[in-house]
Amino acid sequence: MKISSLFSGALVAGVLFASTAALAAPQPFHNRVDVNIPQLEMRIDAGIKSGKLTPTEAHQLRTELRQLSVSVKSAMKDRKITKWERTSLDSKEAALNRHITKLSNNKSVVSKHPVKPGFDHRTPFKPDQGRNWR
Repeated sequence: MKISSLFSGALVAGVLFASTAALAAPQPFHNRVDVNIPQLEMRIDAGIKSGKLTPTEAHQLRTELRQLSVSVKSAMKDRKITKWERTSLDSKEAALNRHITKLSNNKSVVSKHPVKPGFDHRTPFKPDQGRNWR
């Protein structure tokens, strides 16, 4: 009887020790990228729709968004995200977020009415080259 209680006590102690050791082990980085590309794209679309972004600015932001997507794909190529890659992707996403905000709040360029597709209201007026406009 003493041997069976000693054996069951050792078994319980071993299970408890093994479970705490497993919980205390360092957890590896999860291999998921936390860059929210659809949200960034929706912010650009909303800026175009409201007239806060000109087509030229939207094209520039979409180019940066494509570069961010390429960076995400190249980071996921080996199916492991290193700490350096994660930091780089996070900083690129934050920079794009700041750039969207900066261009959306550019008061000297923002029109009160939505911009017509294909029309850039910032293009300067170019008078006839044959006349003297002084």
